[in-house]
Amino acid sequence: MKIGKWARTVGVAASMALMMGGAAMATNLPVSASITNTCSIGTVTALAFGAYDPVVANASTDLHGTGSIALTCTTGDAAATVGLSLGGQSTSGQRYMIDGGTDKLSYNLYSDSGYSTAWDDTSNKVTAPTGTGTPQTLTVYGSIPAGQDEPQGNYNDTVAIDVTP
Repeated sequence: MKIGKWARTVGVAASMALMMGGAAMATNLPVSASITNTCSIGTVTALAFGAYDPVVANASTDLHGTGSIALTCTTGDAAATVGLSLGGQSTSGQRYMIDGGTDKLSYNLYSDSGYSTAWDDTSNKVTAPTGTGTPQTLTVYGSIPAGQDEPQGNYNDTVAIDVTP
């Protein structure tokens, strides 16, 4: 029987492996990943003040309301900040809702229930709670100052939310 060159080479290599104790070669496979701090905005509940009565109820008392922002940040992220723009109708740093025409109703947004800490997107951003990887709710407190004498209508504005992880 005639053995070809290839079969002789395989046979020699197998014999050498048996003589060397069948030693195998080993190396390492590097595995890596990175996680950066990130946040995402979930459900946003509108801040709806309800009816503002410039003549009777709200002639001397501010009208208050609340909204909320669900924010999910990377676990351990303790530096996330949330800013709220002055809205689409602001002038000279004052927020306004408009009635679809030119009539304006001023309002303010705060980060506390005592309505003492303004919330904006410049110097008055809110530091979010340390991230847990699950949604956390931030409450937005709103106030329409008393004594505004504006005509009947539906007043609206849109405020942008800015999150920096």
